[in-house]
Amino acid sequence: MKLNLNILLLMACVSCSSSKKNMEAQVETREKQPAVEINTAGGAEEVVNAVQRPVEAPTSQPLWEQKPPTALPSGEKRIEPNTYSAYACAYDQLTAALDAGATTISLPTTSGMVSFNIQNSNTMSESLAAKFPNIRSYKGESEDGSLRLRLDTNDDGFFAEVSGTNRKELIAPLFKGDSRHYAVYKEEDLDGGTPRDGSYE
Repeated sequence: MKLNLNILLLMACVSCSSSKKNMEAQVETREKQPAVEINTAGGAEEVVNAVQRPVEAPTSQPLWEQKPPTALPSGEKRIEPNTYSAYACAYDQLTAALDAGATTISLPTTSGMVSFNIQNSNTMSESLAAKFPNIRSYKGESEDGSLRLRLDTNDDGFFAEVSGTNRKELIAPLFKGDSRHYAVYKEEDLDGGTPRDGSYE
């Protein structure tokens, strides 16, 4: 009789120990699961995941991408140089970088992409600049100092003049009403001079 009682007590202890381990395992599992909260706004019960998952930032597209003539849209051309290279520009991305205070910019030239150090040369008053936010003016030079840059933006798009020893090149919108597609060409290849009125001063 005493032996049987001891066996029963031993079995009870084992059972308690097993239940305790199961409870601890369940608590640990619940702690690992995403927390949820119940949203009862509007009278409808909704389970909302309270764990915030990181959102990946969208991949930026290339700022400039050279395009063959067959890939260009149809449209009325603003300019038609005798010889030029066509590029697609992520214009909104470019102007956003300028507005954010970018101090370097890579631009296409007839000899390839060149990086320029730039600084704001806008002479408009703050009130006028606020009234015409699309107008921006910058000047700069290439990192090796061999090329000078004047660039501006307005409602028609992006304009740039790259000059060096015996060299002057222009970047200008290729089509009317299109700020995405650009021609890169030497000044002498455009009959009639510069692609816009005024200068880059």
